[in-house]
Amino acid sequence: MQMHSAQDAAGDGFGFTWPAEFPVVRIDQVLFRGVEPGSASVLPANGSDHLPVTAGISW
Repeated sequence: MQMHSAQDAAGDGFGFTWPAEFPVVRIDQVLFRGVEPGSASVLPANGSDHLPVTAGISW
């Protein structure tokens, strides 16, 4: 069974996460299979060089 990107399935925008100061690449992912993504987003910077990501999923 293939894994899918929550950002591709349910996110808005590109989902760029690196570098945090001026993100131009999406290298952080929430991957899923066997569930339904309801949302996906990139969160504000928190001190890391990557931006955090979050996804809402349901069975």
